Formats: sequence, structure tokens, C-alpha cells
Amino acid sequence: MRTWRPSLMLVLIVAFALVAATPIACITLWLHAGIEGNLMNEVQDKNELLARNIATPVSEYLRAARGNLKVLAMLASRHEDAVGSAIRAQPYFEQVWLLPGGTGQALAWNVHGKPLSAAVGDDAAIAARVFSNPGRVDTVLHDPINGQPTVLLEHATPRGMLVGALDLQPLRALCRGIHFGKHGHCVITDGKGNIVEHPDSQWVREIKNISAWPIVKSGMEGHHGVMRFYSPFLLKNMISGYASVPGLHWVVLTPQPLSELTVHAKNLLRRGLTVALAGLGLAWLLASGLGIWLSRSLRQVLSGVQKVHCGMYSEPFPRLGRIAPREIEALRSFGVAMAKSVQQAMQLKDSMNEELERRVRAATDELEATNARLAAQAQLDELTGLFNRRGMWDTVARLTRNDAATPGKGSLILFDVDQFKKINDEHGHATGDRVLAHIARLLLSDIREGDSAIRFAGDEFIILMPHCNLETAQRRAQKVCERVAAAPLPVENGHAVNITLSMGVTGWEGGLTPQQFSEMLARADQAMYQAKHGGRNRVVVTEGI
Repeated sequence: MRTWRPSLMLVLIVAFALVAATPIACITLWLHAGIEGNLMNEVQDKNELLARNIATPVSEYLRAARGNLKVLAMLASRHEDAVGSAIRAQPYFEQVWLLPGGTGQALAWNVHGKPLSAAVGDDAAIAARVFSNPGRVDTVLHDPINGQPTVLLEHATPRGMLVGALDLQPLRALCRGIHFGKHGHCVITDGKGNIVEHPDSQWVREIKNISAWPIVKSGMEGHHGVMRFYSPFLLKNMISGYASVPGLHWVVLTPQPLSELTVHAKNLLRRGLTVALAGLGLAWLLASGLGIWLSRSLRQVLSGVQKVHCGMYSEPFPRLGRIAPREIEALRSFGVAMAKSVQQAMQLKDSMNEELERRVRAATDELEATNARLAAQAQLDELTGLFNRRGMWDTVARLTRNDAATPGKGSLILFDVDQFKKINDEHGHATGDRVLAHIARLLLSDIREGDSAIRFAGDEFIILMPHCNLETAQRRAQKVCERVAAAPLPVENGHAVNITLSMGVTGWEGGLTPQQFSEMLARADQAMYQAKHGGRNRVVVTEGI
């Protein structure tokens, strides 16, 4: 019978080629069959965890607001004179109403604790009629005074009912800070399915109800998980994590377009297949080289075995060449090599532990530095670097204290960006943010010492100018208007976004109070809208107080 005995080199080449090709083929099949499913599972876990993590601070904020309202109610029942200052210090409510239980007078305070209505109390009377409906508590509704969306919390007092209009900005800031993928975002609804926060500002203003959506229904029932649905906002199929806010049945959603995941999966698959094919070709080349390399060393060892068999004990094993495998040489001193390996492993572990401790210390130092910076920037708007509302009211409080000692005068400019929604729609929200930052840089480069530049809300800005008369304020407003119009913002493909402003100017004389400041804002707002109706890109002045 004829036998076939291939050479050792041929066996090694074939074996190494098969060993290299088999895992590459398995990985390729796994990529083809499972990469999209694995991505979906990963995204589902991430989105659900993200929704539950967001629901926790939302619940904590609402719980803290309720506790704060309870303290205010206790204070109102025991120390009525201190209610105004206590409301001024609290950070959770924009307005607070005291609704009498009988025929008493209803009172209303803004966030600074100044009564908005006194004897007749039109605002407080409106609030009393609207807020008397218990079904409105803990749900988002339109504020009857300013028409903005708000959430009411209530607590009984011996004099009646204390009702607070919740400050929703912290919840909206939390939601707007969530970004993942290209269009991943965060949505919050109340316990009736009304929108509290959503990327579509129109839905927020209208308090759109989406309780009919199955994902929202499930969240309102106290469940959490992941669900797919069609988004009329993005006009795309979405996958979203959702979670119920404990104690309220509010719902937090973290939707992301499915198309983003499939595109990512296809790209990964394409790259994986390319790498697999390249690796397969390289594996064949390496297998041939390794086969030749190993067979040569093994032949030398076999030659030594033959010498021993023949009784040649004096150095029977020839010295291996410089490119021979270390493992074959290590057969003579396996025990020593093992000890060295263990010693090297322990040294490597100690080195890794030291490096880990160093990184932990560095991360801790960086976290402490970041917290310090955040504490210093609590009054600054993150996007523009200007004062935010908290910084604005602190500035007004400082001017009020100064004017109480020495009454002065000043002016205020209120403006917003013309057709800012169109800019967002045509160029995207990222470009809209760049427009706001661009305007802020121009303001800061031209502002006087002692003036304050403020991002009031969205695309609305305020310039607060103490010791400045209306005539000077008008000239400065016109200068800012012209400078911004003359400095379009460059965008992609060599284009630029033309920016114009509509400005309202008013002023005060003889001292400033928070109530007067609010009235000035209202007059400046009317002047700004007159500028818009007059054709935009202009300044309108209204007499001060």
C-alpha cells in the first residue's frame, strides 16, 4: 500500500494557514450576522439607563421644590412679615400666590418676594380663579399672568392655599444638555402626557399633549424600558428609552433615530469585512514564513535528538540561530524561565497599580477644578459667556441697593435676533448657537465698564447701562445694530448667515427697584416688537420712568 508522508514544513504551512483563516472567517460571519443586533441591544440598554438616570434628578428637583413650598407655607402661617424675604431667597419658584380660604385678599409674589398685586390684586384674583382647580396641580399649563408654560405646586396654610409656579429652567437645562448620536435628544412630559421640555420650542409653548403615544402611556403607568415609534417631529422611526419619574408619573424619553444605528452598523460591517479580507491575505503570507521559520528550528532540534540517540552527549544540541524561536531554546531551562515570567508579571502588576493610582489622583484633581469652575460660572450663560437670568437679577439687586443710597438713572436695551427660527431651520441648531455666541462676542468687545450684557432667554439679549441717558443709549443701540448687521457669520461652503437685530430702548431715573425693572422690561419688549413690525433691523425708543 502506497503511503504519503508530507514534509514538516508543508504541514506547518497548511496548519498555520488554517488556524489563521478559521477565526477570520468566524469573525466575518459574526459581523455579518450579529453586529446590527448587538448595536441595537447596546443602544437599548444605554437609552433606558439614560432615561432612568434623568428621571432621578427630575424627581429630586420636584421633591425639593415641594419641601421648599412646605417651608414657605409654615413660614407664612407663623411669620407673615418674613414671607417676602424667604421667597426672594428660594431657587425653585418663579412666582408664589397665597390664595385665601375665605373672603380674604389674594396675594402674589414674584421670585424676588415683591408683591405683584396689592389691594385690588388683578393678577392675584386671576390666579385665584385659575388655580382653584385641583386638577391643574403637578401638571404643565399656561401661566394666566404671562401665558408661559408652568407647573403649579400647592400646600395648605391656615390662611388658605400657597401655590408656587415652578421654575422649569433647571429641568430644561438638564434635558437640553443630553446629546447622543446626531439627533438623539431628551423629552419630558407631565403625568397627563403634556410636553414639559422638547427640542421643538413650538410644542413646548403649545403644551402639546402626546399621551396617545404608546411609549408615553407606558411611562405614565409607571413602567420603564425601550420602545420604537414614529416621530412626527423628526419624521423618522425612532428607538427610545423611557422611564417614569417616581411619585409623579411624569415620563422621561431619550429617543434616537433608528437610521443612525443602521448606518453605523453598515459602516462597521463594511470596515470589518475589509479588515477581514486584508487579514486573510496577510495570514497566508505570515503562515508561509512561520512554517519555514519553525521547521528550520525543529530540524536542528531533531538533529540533536539523533546525536543523543547515537551516543553523542557532548553538546548534542547545536546552538540555534538568532532568529530561532525562544520557546525551543527555553526547553533546556524551563524552570528558570517560568520564575522570570512570574517575576515580570508581578512587576507589571505593581506598575499598573501605580499608574492606576496616578490616574485616579489626576481625575480627582481635575474633578475638583471643574467643580470650582462651575461654582464660579453659576451666573454665566454657558453658550455665550454673558450673564444668565440669575446674574441679571443679582445685577439689578446691586443697582437697587446703590440707588437706594444715591438715586441715579440708567437705560436698558432689549433685543433679539430677527428670524432666528428661520436660521435654525435652514442651518441647524448648531449654527444658531454660533450666531448667539457671535453676537455675544461683539457685545463684549464694545461694552462700557460698568455695563452688563445678559442673555435673557433664547435669542433675547439685554444691555443694562447705569448712568446712561436715553439719547446716549439710543446711539449705542444703533451702533450695536449696525455692527452686527455688518458682520455676517461665515458657515460651511463659503456662505455666511446675515444677522440683524430688533431693539427696544427704555430707561429709568430717580432710583431702580425690581418692580420698576420688570415694568421696564415690558416697555422695552413692546418697543422691540414695534421695531419688528416696522421692518426689523432697527431701534425703537420708549420713554423711561
